[in-house]
Amino acid sequence: MSHFPAQPIYPRHGTPTQGFHNERNLSIDATAAGRSISPGL
Repeated sequence: MSHFPAQPIYPRHGTPTQGFHNERNLSIDATAAGRSISPGL
């Protein structure tokens, strides 16, 4: 199970906001996981 998308979308500067994007990716992963676990939600 891969937690990292093939090519994450980062701003042109890349690193400075990487932590912020990592947190957002975790939230998106959690939402997607919740959707696949309970599709009726």
